Amino acid sequence: MPSDTFPETDADANRLKPTASTSLNRIFRACSDRARRETLIVLRTKDGPVSLSELASTIDGDTERARLSLVHVHLPMLDALGLVRWNRARECVEIATAPQEFRGLLDAIECER
Repeated sequence: MPSDTFPETDADANRLKPTASTSLNRIFRACSDRARRETLIVLRTKDGPVSLSELASTIDGDTERARLSLVHVHLPMLDALGLVRWNRARECVEIATAPQEFRGLLDAIECER
């Protein structure tokens, strides 16, 4: 059986545990998509929660397609990372206070626009 399938030693098991770099990789993955970057940029410019409809129309001309991708893909990922606070019941989202180590990355994304 390949050694990358099951850890053979305690050192191998520790190597597979989540680390700060795992978190960083998740942030880079989240920011690799244009719609998620645009979502973060839009939310950073607002002073409070934004409706899902407003956000969808801002990031894509096809509001229904954008809404579906926000609800089923983008917002769950950004919310899980703690970059946004998404209230499914009220259909609104707002930027969360990003951890200090990710603020520079978010600033760079905003400058890209």
